[in-house]
Amino acid sequence: EIPITVLQQRRTRAPQAQRLRVRARNGGFDMGDHRGSAANLFNNMRTPAALIAGAIVPVGLTAAPKIEEGDSETMKLLKRAHQLLALASMHNQLLAITYSTIAVNKLTEVNRGPTKSVVELLARDYELPWIGTNLHFLAGLAGFGVMVGLRPSFNFGVSSPVARVSRLLTLGMLLAGMSVVNRGIAQGDGTQRESGRFASNLFTLGLRYLVLLIKNARGVLAFLALLALAATSLLLARELARTPPRAPTQHTEPGQHADGRAGKEATQP
Repeated sequence: EIPITVLQQRRTRAPQAQRLRVRARNGGFDMGDHRGSAANLFNNMRTPAALIAGAIVPVGLTAAPKIEEGDSETMKLLKRAHQLLALASMHNQLLAITYSTIAVNKLTEVNRGPTKSVVELLARDYELPWIGTNLHFLAGLAGFGVMVGLRPSFNFGVSSPVARVSRLLTLGMLLAGMSVVNRGIAQGDGTQRESGRFASNLFTLGLRYLVLLIKNARGVLAFLALLALAATSLLLARELARTPPRAPTQHTEPGQHADGRAGKEATQP
């Protein structure tokens, strides 16, 4: 007779061996339901996006700098850019919140079967919402940082040392943040597999997002949104390329004022 302890060990080892065989067939991953982990990832983006959107309102909208009569052309350009950055940053954060909220709802409502990892789940069913959430959140975050970096230019003047240091510091922090994001994108899920990451850097991630937007554009609203974004980009490019008109220079003849009137004091030696 076989002892009871040996039978118990065999019963315990059989499921373990079966799990190991299944895991080997799946490339070292356990098939499972990763919807909860995916929902947590979307929530990690949604909460900061809401906080930044709330901070943009007082900094970029209600307390936005106004163009004054004595402002130089550079100051006017910076104030216009500040206002556009505030609007763009706000809309980017709202889109990130919308993407993540709908994705969390669908993760709770729809179960499309188990996956090897949360990255596979996102790549299979939620690639567009996940990339869109990340890109719009990062764009809004960068815009908010640039808005804050421009404030010393309005308070102390464009050519002041404080404004120059602020702009240089903002540029450095922006580039450092992009470097951190690039490393995270390239790392993916840490397996060094192409299927374990969405892109190799921030630029290719943006291109992937554009491809997914066009590919998944269904319905009138989606096409109208793409047309509106394209028209906005063209209008912005045209405004930035336009050279501001210069004030006409008036040439005065000897014995005349600037307005063309002759004056006795001008003809006197």
